[in-house]
Amino acid sequence: MKTIVCRAQVHVGNVRVDLRGREIAVPEQHLHDAQIGAVVDQVHSESMAQSVRRQPCCKARLARIALDDVPERLARHGATARRDEDFMVIARTDARAVEDFDRAVERARLYLKAGADAIFPEALQSADEFKTFAREVKAPLLANMTEFGKSPLLSSQELSDFGYRMVIFPQSAFRVSMKATEEFLRDLKKAGTQSGWIQKMQTREQLYKLLDYDPAAESWKGGC
Repeated sequence: MKTIVCRAQVHVGNVRVDLRGREIAVPEQHLHDAQIGAVVDQVHSESMAQSVRRQPCCKARLARIALDDVPERLARHGATARRDEDFMVIARTDARAVEDFDRAVERARLYLKAGADAIFPEALQSADEFKTFAREVKAPLLANMTEFGKSPLLSSQELSDFGYRMVIFPQSAFRVSMKATEEFLRDLKKAGTQSGWIQKMQTREQLYKLLDYDPAAESWKGGC
């Protein structure tokens, strides 16, 4: 079974759900309606106030929804609203970056009591913190290995040894592709031709093979 993980930010008044790169405003009570549940297997929910704009490396001072408020929202519109036993609610906490490690642990435990299935501790700042968090919070854990942030870049094996069940690399492929695209465009502007890049390109045949697509077939099994 293929698993899709999307983000739902718990704002004041509504929830913003990021589905396949498109952010949609959704009233809280409709978070798990069929139109979303049909394509999402897991949701990770963030505790952030609506007026906050997140900035790189958590330099901004984030407004914080009260501890007593977020778990209630999670229970009311997340864990108790699930319609599929395989639907998984992953509760995210950014408390380490704006408060401290102990508060992140505290929030995680409250989310679990409210019905979250797993925890996503954002911006832990050392390997020891990842290890300690896994020891203090008894639940499936998700680690975020994004580059240029607060967290050290640990391998999936290291995180597994600590007790983490899920690891995401949310921007890695994008950053590599953007760097390559920038280099290509500079060279194209200079040379006036893309001929020197042909061996670095994905061919049409390779793309079709990746997508399991046969252009001669009447229908494509990978399509919607």
